[in-house]
Amino acid sequence: MELGYVAAGGHLVIVDTLGWRTLFPAFRLNPATATVDHLARPVPLERRRDVTVSVHLHRKGWGARGEAVLRRTRAIWHRGSGLDVFLGPKARSIRVPWRGELAKVRRPFFALEAPIKDHLKRAGAHGGSPCVVWLERSTVRGCRRSGRSVEVYAVERKEFSDFILGRLRATIEFGSEEDAAAFSEGLPPLTAPAELDRTIQPDITRSKRVVWTPKTLAIAVGLLLFSGFVTAGTVAGLLEGKYLDVARVLLPLAAGLVVVAAALHLLLRVRRREFLDLVDKWPRVLCERWGADYRTQAARASDLLRSMDVRTGPDLSAVDAYLRSLPPEAFYGTLALQVGLMAIDRLIRLVGREVDAWWEYLPDRRECAFRVEAAGLRLYPLTAVMTLWQQRDPEGLDPFVRTYARELQLRLAFHETLPAFVALGFTSPGWEAFSKFAPRVDGELAGRGRVRLHRRDDVAVRERVLECGSVQLVLVEETAAEDSGDRLVPTSAFPFLTRPATAELKVDPTEDPDRHLAVLPLGGAGDHLIAWFPPAAARAAETAHGTMPFEICGVVEAARTLAHLETAGDGTRIPLVSSEGPDGDGANSALNHVTARVVGVSEGVNALNDSRLWLLTLDLGNLQLPLAARGDIWQQPPRPGEVFDGAIWIFLRLPSPG
Repeated sequence: MELGYVAAGGHLVIVDTLGWRTLFPAFRLNPATATVDHLARPVPLERRRDVTVSVHLHRKGWGARGEAVLRRTRAIWHRGSGLDVFLGPKARSIRVPWRGELAKVRRPFFALEAPIKDHLKRAGAHGGSPCVVWLERSTVRGCRRSGRSVEVYAVERKEFSDFILGRLRATIEFGSEEDAAAFSEGLPPLTAPAELDRTIQPDITRSKRVVWTPKTLAIAVGLLLFSGFVTAGTVAGLLEGKYLDVARVLLPLAAGLVVVAAALHLLLRVRRREFLDLVDKWPRVLCERWGADYRTQAARASDLLRSMDVRTGPDLSAVDAYLRSLPPEAFYGTLALQVGLMAIDRLIRLVGREVDAWWEYLPDRRECAFRVEAAGLRLYPLTAVMTLWQQRDPEGLDPFVRTYARELQLRLAFHETLPAFVALGFTSPGWEAFSKFAPRVDGELAGRGRVRLHRRDDVAVRERVLECGSVQLVLVEETAAEDSGDRLVPTSAFPFLTRPATAELKVDPTEDPDRHLAVLPLGGAGDHLIAWFPPAAARAAETAHGTMPFEICGVVEAARTLAHLETAGDGTRIPLVSSEGPDGDGANSALNHVTARVVGVSEGVNALNDSRLWLLTLDLGNLQLPLAARGDIWQQPPRPGEVFDGAIWIFLRLPSPG
């Protein structure tokens, strides 16, 4: 339930019980014809009967005494689908301050000022402004009828959201019991108002207690002392006969005291606990709540748009066209946020895999960001809707969703192995460099990539391979989650050598939830290595008994060359290996430290960017391991017989099918 009035042009101004006024040009009321338009779409209303209505605010619950926020006034009852509107004769029947700073009409949450500022100038209440009781039936928590009188217990919302400002009780007196019964039909019955208090908790504390701070106290005392000194000085001057024209002295004094009293009243009102609580929580709580439950809000936005004959689905181009058709001044943030969350929902469904994301409220922007930490990505859905609706952004939501869905797919696919790609010179460190690298990779794979298809237990895994001279870039695609079709989406990526080693190996998949890590025992070459392997290899290893053939290679992160040694520096015989293990951090969980003899060296190339590589082969006892290292890692490459000492990533995959 909301209170308000009809401003010039028929626009709705909501007046909440704290005194804030918010203009909503999205809603246009015509009391003469009893019509309501929402976003230029008519909402059918039926004019019913004359009634008498009053509204009370219950700060301590419906079981306690309330305070009047709408004086008992005559009104005309209008009924629509899920909506009752009561139009009274005077806006000032609403008991809030009508002068001063609090009487200023403000724009809706997140709306730009430029499109609405002309309407704000004409949004003040005048003598003929009708008051409005806006009662959506979804806000009603209980109803009690006695003869021709009906008491409605409903929550007060902030800007048509589910942010609850308080508990309201409307008392409506109808002309007949039949009208009262018709109004009450379908509303939840109520016997004891106090029982509702346990089910409803406002989002702010409705306390009028003033929160004093040293600054507030100093300002209040200063105002009182100033007014006291001026008054005392004026009175003393009058008694001493200094002023001959008393009226010319008292009138300015009275005006000054009124200004001081108004300033003190405003100060004490904005320092109430309820006011400070609202400033602290709005819109932060709403953004966090809706972000955590974004799919519910997406469904609500979709239902609303469909009720306006706007098609919603994976393709949001119809939504783009509709938002561009709306007047810029009709924007309001709560609806825009729901539409933005619908766009994020579509984006995640397009990504087609589980996304570990969270919502971050940004006080400086007054909105929540959709954040995927693993991919270094932060999106602003509310800003995307606002720029389309109010600034006619040519991109639109549909390209926004598709662009960032692909960006997120690739970032999530590469995030575990990106350091290895950097080590081979494919790209520079950081997600900003990756954003330039990813479109090129996408285009190259589409143009000249070849496909390796693995199928096991009716599960298809596709590896798209980009040949880059001595190395390969492999993008793994699997069936999209929550998708009834056979759409394949990127899930991981890894670099590989064009000429890897093939060996019969026994691998033990770790309990990694993504199944990308395996323990590779090396017998006499030390304890074990940790290898990264794609889903197809992981599934095969899970069902294998004993050894099975794998292709294997490594990528050098950092290394040094030692002399012709038979032992490591601490006297331990080489080869020697150790690893971060599956509990390591990110890509480092597949990073191994290896000290081993070099048995082969040649020069290679990363043809994607024409950079030089060194191709090495290490003797790990029962395994000859090929490695690739960027050309600038050594001034002179190690020679056969010398000892390699460094950090490497190990990659496994299944041999080519067939």
